[in-house]
Amino acid sequence: MSNNVKLQVLLRAVDQASRPFKSIRTASKSLSGDIRETQKSLRELNGHASRIEGFRKTSAQLAVTGHALEKARQEAEALATQFKNTERPTRAQAKVLESAKRAAEDLQAKYNRLTDSLKRQQRELAAVGINTRNLAHDEQGLKNRISETTAQLNRQRDALARVSAQQAKLNAVKQRYQAGKELAGNMASVGAAGVGIAAAGTMAGVKLLMPGYEFAQKNSELQAVLGVAKDSAEMTALRKQARQLGDNTAASADDAAGAQIIIAKAGGDVDAIQAATPVTLNMALANRRTMEENAALLMGMKSAFQLSNDKVAHIGDVLSMT
Repeated sequence: MSNNVKLQVLLRAVDQASRPFKSIRTASKSLSGDIRETQKSLRELNGHASRIEGFRKTSAQLAVTGHALEKARQEAEALATQFKNTERPTRAQAKVLESAKRAAEDLQAKYNRLTDSLKRQQRELAAVGINTRNLAHDEQGLKNRISETTAQLNRQRDALARVSAQQAKLNAVKQRYQAGKELAGNMASVGAAGVGIAAAGTMAGVKLLMPGYEFAQKNSELQAVLGVAKDSAEMTALRKQARQLGDNTAASADDAAGAQIIIAKAGGDVDAIQAATPVTLNMALANRRTMEENAALLMGMKSAFQLSNDKVAHIGDVLSMT
């Protein structure tokens, strides 16, 4: 496997590890889109239910109008017969007959309008798969679909609420991280030491450290793990790196020294420690893994793919951009 192929595989693995951090936004957008689609479907289903209700009302009105029309016709016919059989019908009788005829005509017009409306509604319902001849069965099926879609919408809303809460946490982490960098820079500029800024999970909150004490202890432990002298060039370089990381990043010098120890215990030499320490700290700031997990990931992949230290630094650049 060529070095380029190895690096591509490694970068994909790193992207997979860091994907949960950046997938929150994608999940939120996807859920919002799903909710809009489900709401649209629910509106359509409720529209079908409204059409069924309208069809029933129109059917009832048509039946009532039909009975009234039949009665009006009978009355008009009876009055017409009476009027015809009267030798000298009065003006009042003629007026009553005319009124009865108009009433029957008005009811006939209303009956025709309702009939046309009912046929149109039948066609509209048929277009969405509802047979008015089997209305009770199809209406029950529609109610079931509305219930299922409503339940789906509720699940999607619950999921979006959880994603939104997670997004809020990530935003808070980002704000604390930026504030930490500013605070660390300000404290360093006025000569204040021992301020460590920790970010979510692995380095959460802001704490004041005992000046120099814990840092010296961790340097002694690192010296023992590496088996080098306290005043050796290697230890001098590692102490300098830890202090620089404490001054210039959201991690403290103690955090950096702790990361150096973890990498050393994972089998890293001085050069590997210097290359992997800032990467480990950046990963710990960016994801929810511990420094131990991130260091193990880096050193494991470095060993598995036989990568040089400069490739580990490149991975750190990639993670910083994700």
